[in-house]
Amino acid sequence: MAPPYREGGSGPNPRDHLPPQLLIIPEIQFPFAAPPPRSDHEQLRTQALAWAQRHGLIGRRGAHRLSTTALLDLGVALCGRAPTHRAEILVCWYLWALTLDDRIDDGPWAENGALERFITSVQSLTESDAQSGENSRFEDPMLAVLVDDLWPRTRCWGDDRWRGRLVRHLIRHLRAQATLVHVRETDTALTLTQYLPLRRDSFGALFFFDLIDAAETLDPYAPAAQAQAWTTLREHAAYLIAWTNDIHSIAKDVVCGERFNLVSILANAGGMEWPAALESAHQMVNTAVAQFTAVAAQCAKPASGAANDPDRLRQVIRAAGDWHRSVSRYHLHADDCGARNNRQVDLELTPPTLKSRQFELDP
Repeated sequence: MAPPYREGGSGPNPRDHLPPQLLIIPEIQFPFAAPPPRSDHEQLRTQALAWAQRHGLIGRRGAHRLSTTALLDLGVALCGRAPTHRAEILVCWYLWALTLDDRIDDGPWAENGALERFITSVQSLTESDAQSGENSRFEDPMLAVLVDDLWPRTRCWGDDRWRGRLVRHLIRHLRAQATLVHVRETDTALTLTQYLPLRRDSFGALFFFDLIDAAETLDPYAPAAQAQAWTTLREHAAYLIAWTNDIHSIAKDVVCGERFNLVSILANAGGMEWPAALESAHQMVNTAVAQFTAVAAQCAKPASGAANDPDRLRQVIRAAGDWHRSVSRYHLHADDCGARNNRQVDLELTPPTLKSRQFELDP
């Protein structure tokens, strides 16, 4: 892929290249249908919140916030046509990943090697034949629930080939997160070429695509001749989800001091003005949609009667885009609620946020 950008090495210090006070977020419209609503939507939300509280991932305040916002809606949208008992586990995985993402983003927990040690434990657990009942090894509830609940309930969903792919994508997701933590710690600049695969993997979409396969008992990789096409298709989908997230979260990232966002990388490493960087990011999304569509036409459909994989990926891309545009965590002040598309974000009206790492270190 040849996205429209100019890469200029490490570029200037991002702190010296701040955006204008007014950012205009482009309108992103995917030509894909949204996933159909599930009749068990509320049941899935309620079950996941009860599960997370029972295992100590969240407290009562966290559960209340999650129950009164749209934060879990994307997790439910991932379930597609999965039966309820598997959809419940998939939403629990989503909440586990969301909790880990908040731990990493909202403070210094992941620094000084803590995240690397966490990853080593996850890799040891998921690459072994560990069964439930071993949670006494872990004080961290994120690891305890993984060994005692999530992994035992999930590992039987597919064969060794599927399990190997799932674990590989999970570890890639976690290692990309750790790499971003490291470059933040060392104040390292990233070029666009360095950033793109890190962002794709850090979002975790490829891991969730594997979970969706098994939850819906699909195996698009069964014909070996199609494997590369499916891999390429899913990489395009993962890029689309990550880039859409970056575009819609740019105001939050600027206020929180987060330097690693597609738009800010284009502005700083590519030497672009911010309006041009936003437009370039939008064009990258449009190009990836065209590439996704072209590759999807080459992929054979799974067994008759099943939701075919390109359609499921289209639905997930659309659901993620809708969620990123509307979810409160990316919009730190309310502008005209009727102007959700082509948003104008005034950074002067965006208050300081408790989400920033700087607040965690020095309130």
